[in-house]
Amino acid sequence: MKLHRIVLRNYRGVEASTVEIAGDGVTIIEGRNEVGKSSLAEALDLVLSVPDSSKSSRVRSVQPVHHDVGPEVEVDIESGPYRFRYHKRWLKRAATHLEVLEPQREQLTGRDAHQRVEEILAETLDVDLFATLRFVQGDAVVMPTFELVSLSRALDAAAADDRAGDREDALWAAICAERGRYWTPTGMPRGDRADSARRVAEAETEVAELLESIRQLDAEVAEVADLDARIIAIRAELESQRELAEKLGEEARVTERLHTEVERVGALHAAAIAAVEQATSAAERRQELLDEVSEALDAVEKYRQEAERVAPTRAAAEANLAAAREAAATAHEAWRRAEDRHALAVFDADLRRREIEVEQLTERRDRIVDARSRLALAEGTLAGIHVDESAVAAIEAAHIELVKAEAAAKAGAPTIRVEAFRSLPVEIDGVIESLGPNDHQEYRASERFEVAVEGLMRLEVVPGDDARGLVDRVHEARRELQRRCEAVSAASLSDARALLAQREHAQRERDDSQAAIRRDLRDLSFEELSAKVDRLHERIDEQRRTRAETPPLPVDLSAAQHLVDESNRHLDGLAEVAERADRRVSDAEATQREVSEADITSTLRLEDATAAAARLEDQLEVARQTCPDSELHERVRDASERVAASEAALDAARGALAAADPASLEVRRNNLRSTIDRAEEALATSTERRIKLLTHLELAGEQGLGHQLGAAEAELEHRRRAYEQHEARARAAERLYEVFAARREEARDRYSAPFRTKIEEFGRIVFGPDFSVELDGLRVRTRTLDGVTLDVEELSVGAKEQLGILARLACAVLVAADGGAPVILDDALGWTDQRRLERMGAAISLAARSCQVIVLTCMPSRYASVGNATLVTLDSPSR
Repeated sequence: MKLHRIVLRNYRGVEASTVEIAGDGVTIIEGRNEVGKSSLAEALDLVLSVPDSSKSSRVRSVQPVHHDVGPEVEVDIESGPYRFRYHKRWLKRAATHLEVLEPQREQLTGRDAHQRVEEILAETLDVDLFATLRFVQGDAVVMPTFELVSLSRALDAAAADDRAGDREDALWAAICAERGRYWTPTGMPRGDRADSARRVAEAETEVAELLESIRQLDAEVAEVADLDARIIAIRAELESQRELAEKLGEEARVTERLHTEVERVGALHAAAIAAVEQATSAAERRQELLDEVSEALDAVEKYRQEAERVAPTRAAAEANLAAAREAAATAHEAWRRAEDRHALAVFDADLRRREIEVEQLTERRDRIVDARSRLALAEGTLAGIHVDESAVAAIEAAHIELVKAEAAAKAGAPTIRVEAFRSLPVEIDGVIESLGPNDHQEYRASERFEVAVEGLMRLEVVPGDDARGLVDRVHEARRELQRRCEAVSAASLSDARALLAQREHAQRERDDSQAAIRRDLRDLSFEELSAKVDRLHERIDEQRRTRAETPPLPVDLSAAQHLVDESNRHLDGLAEVAERADRRVSDAEATQREVSEADITSTLRLEDATAAAARLEDQLEVARQTCPDSELHERVRDASERVAASEAALDAARGALAAADPASLEVRRNNLRSTIDRAEEALATSTERRIKLLTHLELAGEQGLGHQLGAAEAELEHRRRAYEQHEARARAAERLYEVFAARREEARDRYSAPFRTKIEEFGRIVFGPDFSVELDGLRVRTRTLDGVTLDVEELSVGAKEQLGILARLACAVLVAADGGAPVILDDALGWTDQRRLERMGAAISLAARSCQVIVLTCMPSRYASVGNATLVTLDSPSR
C-alpha cells in the first residue's frame, strides 16, 4: 500500500489542506505545533475504517468548534493492483465517494463505496502490518511484536526448505497432547497430579500428627511427675517464707516505736531553740536601744557646732549665680548645633547599616531556598524506601535461620555407606557407578534414597520424620527470608542493606537541610524573613528620599561610622562643658539657698536632735525598769544550755532509729510479700496444670492411637506408590516435549534469520559494526553493543525508540515485494542526539529505496540527514 495524496476540509482546526506524498522514498511533512500534522495520520484511519453515518465521539471530536459543518477527508491510495480516490464527509450532509482508477475503473457511493474499500484492503493489505509500521506521537516507547501475516509469508518464502512437514506437525501435536495430560500450558502440574500429591501430603500429615500425639502423651506423663515434685517444694518454701514474714513484722513494730521517740525528743529540742531565739532577740533589742541613745547625743553636739560655723554672705553668692547662668547658656547653644550634626551622621550610618543587613538577609533567604530543594529531594527518596534497621535486622535473622536450618538438615541426614567386595556396577539413587574390590561411597540421605545391584538386590532408604522435619525447616526458613525481603521490596539481604544505606544517606541529607534551614531562619519563619527583607528595602528607599543632598552621603558604613564617632566625641566634649556649666549654676544656686536658709536649717536640726535624744533616753529607762541588763544575759545563757541537752537526746534517739535500718526492713518486707504471692500463684498454676494433664491422659487412653498409626502408615505407603508412578510418566512426557521443542525452536531461529539480518544491517549504520540483536519469535528481545548485551526494556528511551524504528523499517523492506505498507513516523527521534540523527537519516534513506516512508514533524532539522527526501511544509491552518 502507498499513500499519494490526502486532503482535509473542516477537520478540527484545519479549514482546507492538501498534501501530496511521493510514491517512493521519504516524504517529510513539517509544520509548527497544532498545524495539523498528526491529524493526517488520524484522518487516514478515520476515512478507511469509519462509515459516513457514524456519529461516534471519535467523529464528533474532529468537527470544527463553533462551525456547523461536517469534517471531510479525501485520499489517493495505491494498494496491490488497485489505485483509487476515496472521499468521505461525516455529520453534515454525510457522503462517501469512491473512484477506482486501476486495474479497471469503478465509481461507487455510500455504503457500497465503503464496503468496496474494505474488500480491496482485505484483499491487498495486512491491517496489522499497517498499524505496526506506524510510530505515533504520544504513544509509549515499546518494542512491537512482528508476528504478522505478511512478514510470515516473506520469511516462509526465504526459509521454505527448513519448515516442518505434516508428519512432524502431527508428531508434535501428539507430544503436546501427551504432555497436556500431565502439565498445563504454563508448565504447572495438572489438577489430578496436584490432587495425588495433596493426598500423599494429607496421609503424611496424618501419620505425623499421630506420632506427635503419642510423643505429647509421653511428655505429659513426665510433666505430671515433675509437677508433683514442684508442688511439694513450693508448699515447703511457702511455710518458711511465712515464718520469716512474722519475724520481720515484729521488727517493724519495734522500729515504729523508735520513730515515735525521735518525734517526741525533736519537739522538745525545737521548743528549746525557740526559747534561745526569744531571749537572744530581747538582748539584741536592748543593745540597739543603747546604740540609738548614744547616736542621738552625738547628733545634738554635731548640729550645735554646725550652727555656730554658718556665716551668711548673700551678695557674693548671688553674683556668682548670675555669672554661672550666663556661661551655661553659651555652652548649651554650642551643644545644640553639634547635636544636629551628630543626628545626621547617625542617620547616614543607620542607612548604610540597613543596606548591609538587607544584603545579609537576602543571602540567608537564598540559602534557605536551596536547603528546601534538597530537603524535598531527600524526603522523596525516603518516601520510596520502606526499609529500616528493624527490617534489615529481621531479614538478617531470617537469613541466619536459613543457614542454621541448612546446616542442621545436612548434619541430621543419615549417612549411607556402600562397599563392594568385588568389581560390579551399582545404581545409587538413579546414577550408575562402577565400584572395585573394597571400594566404598558415602552419601547423605535427607530424602528417599535407593541403592540397586542389577539382578542381585535393591535397597531403599526412607529417612525418618526427624530428617524430613529438618528439610521442612529449611523450606520454611527460605520462605520466611523471601517473605521478609518482599515486604520491603528487596531482592536479597544485600539489596536490603543497600536500600537501608540509601535511606540513611537521605535521612542525613534531610537532617542537614533542616539544620541549615533552622540555622538561617533562627527565630523567624521563611515568610517573616522575606517580609523583613522587603521592609528593609522600603525603609532604605524612604531614608534616601527624605535625606537632604548636602552634605553628601558617606561612601560606606565605615566612613559613616567614622563621622558618627567624630561627631559623638565632639558632642561629648560640648556636653561635658555644658554639664560643668550646669553644675556651676546648680552649685551657685545651692550656695545662695544655703546662705539664706542656713540659719533656719541649723536651728531646726538642733531642736529635732535634742527632742529625739530625750525620747530615746526615756524608752531606755522604762525598759531597764521592766528587766535589767544583767537579767537579759542570764536568760540567754540558761536557754542555750537547754538546747545543748535536748540536741544530745535527739542525736541518741536518731542513732537508735538508724541502727534499726527501717528502709532496708521495709524493702525486705515488700520483697517477701511479693515472693509469697508469686509462690502461691505458682502453687495454684501447678495444681491446675496437674489436674488438666491427668484429665487429658485419661481421655487419650481411650482413643487407640497405636492402632490409628498403623492404619495411617499403610494408607500413606499405598498413596505414595501411586503418586510416584504417575509422576514418572509426567516427567517422561515433559522431557520428550522439551527435546522436541528445542529442535523446533532451532528451526524457528533459522526461519526468523532474514528479519534479524535486515535489522542488524540498518542497526550497524546507526550504532556501529559490533551491533547485533536477538529475537524472541519475531520480536526484538536483546541488543548487543560493544560486547554488552541488554534486554530491550533496559535500554534508554532514545535507544529503544531508535531500535523500534529500525525494526519497522526492516519489516517494511522485507514485505515490500508483496505490496507492504508505508512506514509513518509521527514526531519521532525526539530523544536522539545529533550524531545518531545523522546515522538514523542514512538508515531511513536506505530503507526508503524499497518502501514508502512518511515523516510528520515540527522539527525538520531532525531529518536534515535523510537524503533524497521530499519536503512538504504545512502552513498555519485556515480559520
